[in-house]
Amino acid sequence: SIATAKRNRRYSRSEQDDANQLDPYKVLGIQFLSAKEKIREAYIARCKLHHPDLHGGQETMEWMLTQRANRMLTDSTERVSYDSARVTRNAFSATEGVVKFGFVAAQQLGSVVADATEAVGIAAARLFMAAQLLTEKSEAWALRGLQGLEALQAMQKMNEEVDSREIRIEKLKQARKDLEDEANAANVDAETPKKI
Repeated sequence: SIATAKRNRRYSRSEQDDANQLDPYKVLGIQFLSAKEKIREAYIARCKLHHPDLHGGQETMEWMLTQRANRMLTDSTERVSYDSARVTRNAFSATEGVVKFGFVAAQQLGSVVADATEAVGIAAARLFMAAQLLTEKSEAWALRGLQGLEALQAMQKMNEEVDSREIRIEKLKQARKDLEDEANAANVDAETPKKI
C-alpha cells in the first residue's frame, strides 16, 4: 500500500530486510536471531550514541529506530512474529537456502523452548512464593489456634476449680446442717423424759 511504502521509505536501505521492512537486527548492528544478551548490549551501545540527552533533548531518527528495534526484539510475541515471517520468506529464497532454513528453524525452536522454559520458571517461582506465603500464614494460624486452645484449657481448669470449691462449700453446708440437725435431735431427746 502507499502508506506502507511511505513509512518504509524513511528507513535507509541498510536498515531494511529482504521485504523492505525495518530489520531490528540491522538497526542494532547484530546478527539475525542473536541472543537476548547481545540484543541488550547492542541496545545499550546505541543508547550511548543516540540518547536525546546527548542531542539537546531532540529525538533523532536513529534514537527512534533504536527504540523500535529494541521493543520488537525484547517483546517475545513481536520477535517470534518477525523472525517467523523472515524465516518463512527466506526459506524459499536462493540467498538463504534450504540448509539455512533448517538451521534457523532449529535456532527458532531453541528460542521458543527457551522462552517456554523461562515462562515455566516464572510460574514455578510464583507458585513457590505463594506456597511460602501460605506456609507463613499457616504457621501464624496454627500459633493463634494453639493460643486459643491454651486459653480454653485454662478457662476449663478455672471452671473445674470453681466447681470443686462450690462442691466443697455445698458439702460443708450439708455437714453443718447435719450437725445442727443432730444437735437439735439431741436437744429434743434431752428435753423429753425417759421412761424406764
